Amino acid sequence: MDSATLAELGAADLRFVDGTCYAEEEVRRIRPGTRTAADLGHLPIDGREGSLAWLAGMKGRSIYIHLSATNPICDADSKERARVHEAGVEVAYDGMEIER
Repeated sequence: MDSATLAELGAADLRFVDGTCYAEEEVRRIRPGTRTAADLGHLPIDGREGSLAWLAGMKGRSIYIHLSATNPICDADSKERARVHEAGVEVAYDGMEIER
């Protein structure tokens, strides 16, 4: 995450953010030998350098979209989903409408 991208995210009222993978090794835990989130070009949500660390506390709305079926935030009752919501970030869902 470079400073120019962070500045643009911080200035936005609404951010749609890729939430494909919660953790760097998420898919590998299910399928050993599979590439990591970074290998696939994704910034994971979790971790010191994950997207949640950057989004937490930003003004406006941040919404994770494009979730992999392996992502635990797909489960509304998961501790990972609770952590995302505690940081003030939303998780998109089928049929979600955004009003201004």
